[in-house]
Amino acid sequence: MAWPIARQLAPERHLLRPTFTVLNTTRLLLAVHAVVFNVMRSDAIRHPWLVGGVGLVMLGWTGITWWTSSRESEPRGWFNCLDLAVTVGLVLSSELLLGPTTYERGYVPVTVDWHVAAPLAIAVSRGPRWGLASAALVGASTLALAPSWEPRAWSGGFAVCIIVWGVGQLVELVRAAIRERDATVARSTALAERDRVARIVHDGALQVLSMVEREGPALGPTGQRLSRMARNQETRLRAILQDRTVDIVDGDEPAMVDLVALLDAQSSDRVTVSTMAGQVMMPRGRASELMAAVSQALYNAQRHAGANAHAWVLVEELEGRVTISVRDNGVGMTPDAIATALASDRMGMRASIRGRLVDLGGTATLRSEPGRGVEWELSAPLGDPATSDIDSRK
Repeated sequence: MAWPIARQLAPERHLLRPTFTVLNTTRLLLAVHAVVFNVMRSDAIRHPWLVGGVGLVMLGWTGITWWTSSRESEPRGWFNCLDLAVTVGLVLSSELLLGPTTYERGYVPVTVDWHVAAPLAIAVSRGPRWGLASAALVGASTLALAPSWEPRAWSGGFAVCIIVWGVGQLVELVRAAIRERDATVARSTALAERDRVARIVHDGALQVLSMVEREGPALGPTGQRLSRMARNQETRLRAILQDRTVDIVDGDEPAMVDLVALLDAQSSDRVTVSTMAGQVMMPRGRASELMAAVSQALYNAQRHAGANAHAWVLVEELEGRVTISVRDNGVGMTPDAIATALASDRMGMRASIRGRLVDLGGTATLRSEPGRGVEWELSAPLGDPATSDIDSRK
């Protein structure tokens, strides 16, 4: 039984908010630099007043991006696209506003270096690949104004692509380091809490169960039955307390749990569990429903199969589906008894077992004969449910 620990806030959000503050400050400084640069070359510009208007647009758009990132942990995808479109549009206006001679003299667009900010923001929020693609688009737009093989025409755009890709990679490495640190802290906290609970349970419930197991046989048949039940519960409780598995649950993603570990916890002196050597990962919600059906089948075996009956659990995974067989060597059931039980939900068959498997998009097959025990075969897809079916046959 894995203990889930939820992270209420993804570590990326702790990282991205101050990162975008730095990016917005850089964008503002680059906008101011572009305005000053264009003022200093105003004598060579074809439309200096329009270039001044572009400077105001850059300053205004910088304020909008700052306001947007201050309200959210990171810009949304549509805003990144709009940011890139505004940047490319201003770059493409360079030749018209500056004049072809002025632009080809230094290949410095009207935005100067301000156009680097949008690809940087995309690299931080969407990853290095998207950042590199956006930087390549901006670089291509500057080169398209006056195509040339001269180094001054393309070297600046190439340098921007490398810088943007490097910043994106650096942010990804920091994100991974923070996730690993948070997972380690959460796991240590969970294990410490588990140890504290284990001490409390050991000093209370386990000692009571041990006393019932030890003194129960002296009370006759009822006491013997209580002794066996206490022994089974003590075994299962100890298995839960000794399990060191901890699930770190992200708020944005469904938690995955190991179905094999959950089934191993069902082992007792009357239940033998045979599992795979590896893991069978399943979303927590689906695994909980499947384990509830298995627990109901084992409860039925314990209650109705007979005092000396034994149960076996076998799990197999193939092509995205998991199949769990729950079999006992008890008194068994007749076909008429099976039909009656399924129709009336006696022994939890219809709702607790069959209903859960139907909801999971799986099947629950029941086989039994008098004197030969009962076998449930529970099969369900590991992921989203597909078509469901349920049959009960002899």
